[in-house]
Amino acid sequence: MKTLKILGLSILILAIPLLAEEVKKDEPSVQNSETVGKPKAYGCFRDLKWGMTPEEAEKSLGIKLKKYPLTPKGVEAYNGEMPIGEKKYLIGLHFDSSGLSKVTIYPSIKYDISLMGHTDIDYQTAKGLLDLYREFKPALVEKFGKPTKEMEEDRGNDVDFINNLLKNKASLFTIWETDESTITLQVKNDIETAQKFKSSVVTGVLLGPNGPQKETVFFYPPLIYEKKVTKQEKKVEL
Repeated sequence: MKTLKILGLSILILAIPLLAEEVKKDEPSVQNSETVGKPKAYGCFRDLKWGMTPEEAEKSLGIKLKKYPLTPKGVEAYNGEMPIGEKKYLIGLHFDSSGLSKVTIYPSIKYDISLMGHTDIDYQTAKGLLDLYREFKPALVEKFGKPTKEMEEDRGNDVDFINNLLKNKASLFTIWETDESTITLQVKNDIETAQKFKSSVVTGVLLGPNGPQKETVFFYPPLIYEKKVTKQEKKVEL
């Protein structure tokens, strides 16, 4: 009897690792890098932090910022140019009473000024935005994970898509939400602004034999980092 007990105990001890291995097989595999100790990404561009002053943001980015004169009441805006990868981009920073609250990024497009038609200029702008979308989306997915929301309307070949985009019949957008921010990547026609400033806005850099050309299509900023407003910051205006 004693021999049988010892034998039974030995079998149980040998079976424990096998049981543990079986449990592991039933456990879900690690899908998210956050579960293996990767720190959660802060929802802003590069090393910028919400609440920074213009001087702190300038130092963080390592570029010279220029103040933009036309801004809504209570907002100061600065912009500058900086490389991201192998290309240069225009960085816009918005500051309110709490400090840095919004970051926008545009492609720095080199226009072919020999193309004098309005549609040609708009087409070049739209293509630059589409290129930015394609280049930035994988990097943003890697940094912030799976998007909260995304929609890709009318995705065909580039020529058809861009032409439909100019007619407001197509758009792309992807949104990420973090604890402190909303990040939006988009290629979208801003019809409201286009109607508001119709025939009044001149892009001075687009100079040709017949003088500066007017833009006919406006686009939303292709990449926006925006600080979420906390309950303490919400104010009731009477």
